[in-house]
Amino acid sequence: MQLRARRERSTPSTVHSGTLARALAVLGGDIERLRGRLKVPRPELDAWLQGTTRPPDGVFLLAVDIIVEAEALEQRRAHRVEITMGHERARCPNCDTTFFSSPVPEGDIKNVTRLSCLACGLSIARGDLMTYLSSDLAKRGAARMIALRRMLAFSQARTQGDTPKAEIPDPTKKVK
Repeated sequence: MQLRARRERSTPSTVHSGTLARALAVLGGDIERLRGRLKVPRPELDAWLQGTTRPPDGVFLLAVDIIVEAEALEQRRAHRVEITMGHERARCPNCDTTFFSSPVPEGDIKNVTRLSCLACGLSIARGDLMTYLSSDLAKRGAARMIALRRMLAFSQARTQGDTPKAEIPDPTKKVK
């Protein structure tokens, strides 16, 4: 057993060194990035990766966290979806992004399916996103209609010889 521990190995031989190697792979093989995340000196990290010494439990658990975070992110991106109505995309009510992840493939999403925002992690039902989107579209449509009515009233006032006032006519009143 002692002889094995002293030998240089190209492959990890312990759970600890294997976990550190996996964390290193998750970070794209950037050993300085791993060292920075673990906040450890390079020689110690090298020894742990080779399996010649065992890292402290706190360092080991940080390496596990790196792996778990990467796997959680990968899982959230597994079924990346955008919820649309026409050309408009639903937006997260929390952070305004348009990308969500689904626990099921896009074709199997129902209105009760819980989606997760890829940016902030908010969990929301597809049906609620559709409700927010349709409400936003209705508000935008109403705002456009008010603007058009104001423009029409202003234009009519000018063509009738009235001097347009700086004030825009009230859109709730009917234009003659």
